Amino acid sequence: STPKPSSAASDVYKRQAEHAVDGARAPLECILIASGGDQLRGIATRLPYYDVNMASVQLLGTALWRSQGLGEEPALRGGWFAGPAAGNFERFNQNYQTAFGSPPPFRAALAYDAFSLVGKLLAGLQSSHGINNLLLDDAGFHGVQGIFRFRQSGRTDRPLAVYEVTRKGFKVIDPALKRLPH
Repeated sequence: STPKPSSAASDVYKRQAEHAVDGARAPLECILIASGGDQLRGIATRLPYYDVNMASVQLLGTALWRSQGLGEEPALRGGWFAGPAAGNFERFNQNYQTAFGSPPPFRAALAYDAFSLVGKLLAGLQSSHGINNLLLDDAGFHGVQGIFRFRQSGRTDRPLAVYEVTRKGFKVIDPALKRLPH
C-alpha cells in the first residue's frame, strides 16, 4: 500500500484514530484550521484522503481565512471563521491598493488603527498625565476593522464577526457588535 503523505491533515487522521473505541472511530464534529493561504487550501483538500467525512464536519478558522479566492476551493465552502468586522476595511483596502498596487498585508489595518489612535490621543491631550483615561475609555475607538478598546487589566476587546466561506467570497452569519458593552 502507498504511504499517506505527512501533513497537518495526517495529524487530524492520527487524532481521529486516538479517539477510536474498539476500532470504531468517533465522528468528528468540527476541525479548527488555524492557517491561511496555500497551507489552508492544502490541509482542507487532503482531509477526505484521511477519511474525514466533509459532509458531516464543520470547518472552523481564524481571520487568516479572510483572503480573496478562498471560495474557489470547494473543500472550504461552508467553513466558518471569526474575523474583525468589515468596518471601513473595504475603503482602506481600495486606498491601499491604489497607493501601493497590491492588497494590504494582513496586519496593515491594525497598524493603521494604532497610528490613528496615537493621532487622536495627541490631539486630545494637554499633557501626558491624562493618557490613561483616554486609552481606557469604555466607549472604545472606531478603527478600520471595527471597534476596539483597552482594559485596565491589559486585555483588549475587539468584537468579531463570524463569516461563512461561499463560492463568491464570504457572508456574515453573525455580525460583530457595533457598540461595546459597559
